[in-house]
Amino acid sequence: MFLKIFRLIVFSLIVIINGFIAWMALYLTVSMFNTNLASSTVEQYTFLGAVAITVLLIWFGFSRLGENYMRAKLGLKPPIPQYLERLQPLFAEVCQRAGKNPEDYDLFISPENIYNAYAVGKRTIVVCYPMLSLPDDELKAVLAHELAHIEYKDTRVLLAANLMNTLGNISFGVIIAITIFVGSFVSSIQVDDRAGGGVLWQVLGKLWLIMIVAFLKLIAWILYKILEISFLAVGRGEEYRCDEYACRLGYGIPLASFLYRVESMEAGRKKNLWDKIKIQKKGFAETLFATHPPIRKRIERIGRILENRKN
Repeated sequence: MFLKIFRLIVFSLIVIINGFIAWMALYLTVSMFNTNLASSTVEQYTFLGAVAITVLLIWFGFSRLGENYMRAKLGLKPPIPQYLERLQPLFAEVCQRAGKNPEDYDLFISPENIYNAYAVGKRTIVVCYPMLSLPDDELKAVLAHELAHIEYKDTRVLLAANLMNTLGNISFGVIIAITIFVGSFVSSIQVDDRAGGGVLWQVLGKLWLIMIVAFLKLIAWILYKILEISFLAVGRGEEYRCDEYACRLGYGIPLASFLYRVESMEAGRKKNLWDKIKIQKKGFAETLFATHPPIRKRIERIGRILENRKN
């Protein structure tokens, strides 16, 4: 609960900082091309414009449009008929056990050549191509796990934060372009050029503005990374929760079987002793940015859940 509140605060700071940078970019752009409006009027309208853009991006990140954008960005494709004939009845059984309508979700195939599946937005469940080689029970267990991610709303906020960071990056570029190549923002500085100080003060003014915006952008980037890490930390806990969801639907044994399969394949890819040592002793950064808990721990936890259900 604490992490969820913490990441909400960090997300809010990301929105505020990048929204402020967007407002500065709008203000400089309008001031450069329109000298008829009073400064206070420009400030007011550009502020409202930045707020509107921010709200629109956040809405987009949580909307079906944002979900469709992610589908296109990830190169997801609807299953071809022969794949759909296999996946649909399996997913329908999972939804029946969960009390859900399979029509409320969309199945997609990812071109990634890895054993993986994931959820996007409110209704997208993605199966990577190699997963189609799994036995039916294991594939149903994986689909149940991904259904849980959607039901627990684990997949939405990070896209909105990413869009806000993109807005901040574009706005930062606009500010640099205007202050360096046009310099209209500092044209109101009155310095006696005959004293040789006018050009110097204008250059210093431009550099000072760029330094302030760069510092704000750095803070926004740091906050985004903090948000990302907090999402990963919460996400690792959510993996356990989604495993438990699949166990409640009766897919605990096939899910453990799938995880053991993946663990065996990972171990088989380690060509020498050094590779095996590296996988056993992960560094702090690697652990911090891990998207999933260690497979062995997930298998052990599923075993405990199944044992408790027997008792």
